[in-house]
Amino acid sequence: KKVRSFSKKLNKKTCSVLYNPFGTKTGRLTVQKRSFPILTLDRGLRKYIEPTNDVFVELDINGAEIRTMLALLDKPQPQVDIHDWNLRNLYNNAGTREEAKKRFFAWLYNDNSDDKVTTRFYSKDQIKERFWNGTHINTPFHRSIESDEYHSINYVLQSTSNDVCLEQACKVSKLLEGMRSRVAFMMHDSVVLDYDAKEQKQLEEIISTFQNTRFGAYKINVSIGRDFGNMRKISWK
Repeated sequence: KKVRSFSKKLNKKTCSVLYNPFGTKTGRLTVQKRSFPILTLDRGLRKYIEPTNDVFVELDINGAEIRTMLALLDKPQPQVDIHDWNLRNLYNNAGTREEAKKRFFAWLYNDNSDDKVTTRFYSKDQIKERFWNGTHINTPFHRSIESDEYHSINYVLQSTSNDVCLEQACKVSKLLEGMRSRVAFMMHDSVVLDYDAKEQKQLEEIISTFQNTRFGAYKINVSIGRDFGNMRKISWK
């Protein structure tokens, strides 16, 4: 029933994904009305999305907003999972990775948090001082966004993270010119490639291109699947 209902809706839409990088206040991606609705597609329907080549390859920025915060604080990028890194280096292995993740975001978006351990390494005050002028946040990508103090951290991290991913996806798209492989679509912190298996040797260069941002090398999670609903993570180094 769900598939039939979705299929009827597709009759009014294009098979292309048409993004609007200015559809939200921070620039977080939305799709246009006649676009294929990849960003809001029910997870149960993802298995029906198949590549025209051999496989989908998804390049996903590991902990995008945390890595953006590290970058804006001029701190190095750990080349391991950022939540595992926080667990070991900030929280003294107290708890699990998932608990470390929850602890970090509970601190990040709560101005009343008294988590001194996290504050000693990640300075929200420094971010505000550098990017919020009292009425607007001004990002490294020259977006000026009206903001009160409460939303300033969220806006600068979300907007900058999104623009980093867009910039890297454009680099990958340029690299793929002349190849059969292509960019199929983007999610918020990742780019999904419709990949030709005969071009396997070029994959490492493509990953490296996506990884090397204006803020340094981000850790990238790589997943491969024959449809978008069945992607498995792989180790590429």
